[in-house]
Amino acid sequence: MKNVERFKSIPQGYPIQILKLYTMEELSEYSSPVIEFRATHGEEKHMKQVDKNTGTDTLPSKIDTSTEINPTSSKATQTYSNKEFQKNIDERKLAIWLRQILPSVEKELLKGCTPDFDSNAPAAVAIPEIQLYQKLQLDTTENSQGIGIWLAVHTNNAPILVISSVSPHDDDWCEHVDKHIFVYAPVREHGSNFITWREAKRISIKACLSSLCTNPFNKSIFAGSTMDGGIFIWNCHQSVKSLDITELSNATALHGYANAMDWSSEQTLLTAHSSGTVVQWRLGADLTSEAEYLIKASPGATREISISCLLARSANDFIVGCNDGSVYHCWISSSAAVRKFYVDIVPLKKHLFKVSSLLKTRFNGHGIVISCDLSGEVYFHDLGNSRDNADTVIAKIPLPFTNLLACIHDCDLVCAPGNDGSLDCYRLFDGVHVAIKGDLRGKGNFIKSSDNGCWIITGLYEKEFQIFSSEN
Repeated sequence: MKNVERFKSIPQGYPIQILKLYTMEELSEYSSPVIEFRATHGEEKHMKQVDKNTGTDTLPSKIDTSTEINPTSSKATQTYSNKEFQKNIDERKLAIWLRQILPSVEKELLKGCTPDFDSNAPAAVAIPEIQLYQKLQLDTTENSQGIGIWLAVHTNNAPILVISSVSPHDDDWCEHVDKHIFVYAPVREHGSNFITWREAKRISIKACLSSLCTNPFNKSIFAGSTMDGGIFIWNCHQSVKSLDITELSNATALHGYANAMDWSSEQTLLTAHSSGTVVQWRLGADLTSEAEYLIKASPGATREISISCLLARSANDFIVGCNDGSVYHCWISSSAAVRKFYVDIVPLKKHLFKVSSLLKTRFNGHGIVISCDLSGEVYFHDLGNSRDNADTVIAKIPLPFTNLLACIHDCDLVCAPGNDGSLDCYRLFDGVHVAIKGDLRGKGNFIKSSDNGCWIITGLYEKEFQIFSSEN
């Protein structure tokens, strides 16, 4: 009661802390037991004082690190010196082991040093795989030659194929009035991705073909020249279920049959004749002769040039190869108003034999023309500097009489027909040679590659053509 009355006597407004102190003082009027916390170390023990600035461990013996020799290991062979191994080594066993491996070591040393493979060096590039795909047989006479072209793609990256045979002739006159042009269309086999070429159409002509050419601006259109001097233009209509061939127009060349032909534009056809004349044809409602260009080595030359092959580069310039091995780059004058005139020509490096093939491509931004003669000698003409024959690159195909060429993969790979159905392939930038063996008889006299580089046809081997497939 006494404490309660004291609480009541505290004036209101005093801080609560004073209230607490006042209360604790009144409540602490009794004695509490003493709790003792004993020291960890006894009072009779004395600790040894150590100066932290000085160490108690014994110092190592002084070593001159500048002359110390440490055992090193070779990172290339992952070897190191092991003193314990050297103590336990058996010299007799080591001698026996050395005698056993000595012949193998000497054999490896004779092979020479291992080449240092540089990670930055370009890796070897394998030649695209080329293999025999299909054979096509025609009913031809003995010693006939083959001729053919590829048209537009029909199915599965495979184009339509046009082929024919050229019977042997004693002169320029052809007596074969029952010749045919065969059109083969690729057909997909049921239930698979495999395709085969099957005959779709047959075109009757009254003489053997002397040349055949696809229009690169419209690959459904193709032209042909017969031995009787006829120039024909055909159109191939294709659909999913049918294929039809129609004749657009025809004309007769005054200079005889065309040895070679090429398209300089979608409506313009150039034909080259043995008299040294190049005729320009315009395809419209009719096939009409627009102009004639007489090719001569010089304006005052009297000897005519016999043209063997023709290559159109644009609407205003073309390349001709001749029987005497000459190669000329020709420009058409836009101001010419007469039908027969001389064109501006620049002679390229001359072959020793007849020029049999002309191909074109581009390399490092320059226009390149590839020419080949009957001996298999190949010239690469840089038309960016066509007036300097010193820059012409020369390659020699190491097979005799390899006179026909086809190029695939932007002319990176040059292919030529070989003996007994074989196909010889040469890579230009490193000279790698690969031969695909064949199982036919005779020597191929014709080769043509598709524009997509996936298909090559060669012939004629007795009565057979053969198609090769190539990786794209």
